[in-house]
Amino acid sequence: MANKTEPTTRKKHKFIFYLWYILKKVYGLNPILSIAFFAFALISSFLPQVESFTLGKMIDAAVKTITPSTTSAANVQSFMFILIVASAILLTDKFIYDINNFVIQLFALRNQNTRDLIGFQATLKAKVHYFEDPDFVRLKSKVDGNGFKISQIIMSLTTVITSFISAGVIIAIFSAYDWRIVLMAIVSLILPIVINLKFGKQVWGIWDSMSEEKVIYSKYRNYLFMDSPSHFTEMKVFGYGKYLLNTALHLNKIFVDKLEVNERKRLLFTMLSRLWEFAFTVAGFYYVFALLINGRVSVGQFFFVVTLFQSMRSIVSYAFEQLTTVLSDGAFFETFYDYLNFVPRVQVPNGTKNIDVTNGVEIEFKDVSFKYPGTEKMVLKDVSFKIPANKDIALVGKNGAGKTTLIKLMLRAYDPTKGSILINGQNIKELELDEYYKRIGILSQDFMTFEFKAWENIFIGDVDKPMTMINIVEAAKKAKADEFIQNYPKQYETYLARDITDGTNPSGGQWQRLAIARVFYRDPKLIILDEPTSAIDALAEEQIFTNIREFAKEKTIVMVSHRFATVKKADFIYVIDDGQIVEQGTHEELADRTGTLYSRMFHSQND
Repeated sequence: MANKTEPTTRKKHKFIFYLWYILKKVYGLNPILSIAFFAFALISSFLPQVESFTLGKMIDAAVKTITPSTTSAANVQSFMFILIVASAILLTDKFIYDINNFVIQLFALRNQNTRDLIGFQATLKAKVHYFEDPDFVRLKSKVDGNGFKISQIIMSLTTVITSFISAGVIIAIFSAYDWRIVLMAIVSLILPIVINLKFGKQVWGIWDSMSEEKVIYSKYRNYLFMDSPSHFTEMKVFGYGKYLLNTALHLNKIFVDKLEVNERKRLLFTMLSRLWEFAFTVAGFYYVFALLINGRVSVGQFFFVVTLFQSMRSIVSYAFEQLTTVLSDGAFFETFYDYLNFVPRVQVPNGTKNIDVTNGVEIEFKDVSFKYPGTEKMVLKDVSFKIPANKDIALVGKNGAGKTTLIKLMLRAYDPTKGSILINGQNIKELELDEYYKRIGILSQDFMTFEFKAWENIFIGDVDKPMTMINIVEAAKKAKADEFIQNYPKQYETYLARDITDGTNPSGGQWQRLAIARVFYRDPKLIILDEPTSAIDALAEEQIFTNIREFAKEKTIVMVSHRFATVKKADFIYVIDDGQIVEQGTHEELADRTGTLYSRMFHSQND
């Protein structure tokens, strides 16, 4: 991230680098539309000048026609010709204006998709361990909350570029008449431009210094958008809704107050700059009038030059307003760049090898120790154990014993601090991760719920597999989900969302069965279950695990659970305490050992 004591020159260079990077990303995804957008924006910036020039010519022709000394049939014909040409030009201008509006709308719509595409592509390219890195999570949160600025930046910057080009042409035209007009036009804008840039930079600084506060504000605010009955009931019972609202408003007020103070100062100085601008504008108009009196310009040319003078002031003022908007987003440019090019503090290099899982998946931990980055405490200490292929293994222990850490290492969210993990005899570090993940089905207590159609919630377990309703229904039946899906208004076509017509909101247990059906549909060789049936009643759990074990006869199951009705049926159990394997064996062997951790946990739950 940018250092606030960084030299100004270096900051400017970085600003330009980040801005150019974003422009290439956005324009590169829709090159033809981007060229059309810029081209029509440039053409449209010249339309007012073309119209003024045309009207000026028509005024001069009209003056010649009505002046007694120059009245003639030829001049009348000339006026009519210019009138027709002017009308055609004005009509063409309107057509171009309409086409430009269409291109702007199309570009804005496509740019929304582009923004999502760029951001989400970065998310999809991320590795599992990225989301364990707080720096990545912070960057993602800022990008998610400010992604709308990408469209704003592109629009504003295009306006700035085309306006400056248009202003340059106007200055060249002024120079053809008298350089003093150029001088007065430029001088009239100096003070407004300086004020815009000064206070715009202060807005930039406020956004930069309080970007994290805005993220915190959104966290309190977003909980007020809930539509879950249980969540709303909890809020009403505990009565914390007003606290969330007041905290969000307070956090936002701190930000808004700073902006308000800045805007008050901007208003005062802007009003003073208007006096400066007015004085030089009047001087400019008078000078052009003097040119008319002295016969150096015609009436039509007078109209043209005065219109250009006013047009240039408007163009340049608006361009600098838009430039201020771009500058105020400078901090976000770096955030967006850092997110797209994120390098985690902890590297988990991808391997290149695949594994043969024809005979199942065997996992072996050999003298594995592990501590989380930035900490000194060893969460795992010289852990060695083996999970045989096609066996049902349970990991049991108190909260914080290291069970979840073992799962994270199996999924290679981290690499061991010491020791090695072997998958079918192959070091996990050497495996190509995407191919390895294709062999895994995972279901945690905090699983994903998708407000899609019922069949999609199952199909999403393996989107690379050709979708067939036969396989989806079969998976649903194994998970005991088919029985309630059949009662939905549109059965498998029902959206699992209450805000869609004929949609429904599954219970917690139904959501879990759908998630289990997702695993069945994937048909993996390794199944990892982390408290998967916590919201399911005992009878349903019994049936589901019977189905899982029937389904997984030739699969390896690694299960973390506190429910001993489920654990005791595992082929083998490992008991973890304080980062070490302290017991291992079958349920019968462990339960009969008086005074051991497993025995105490089992009997406390069943007494």
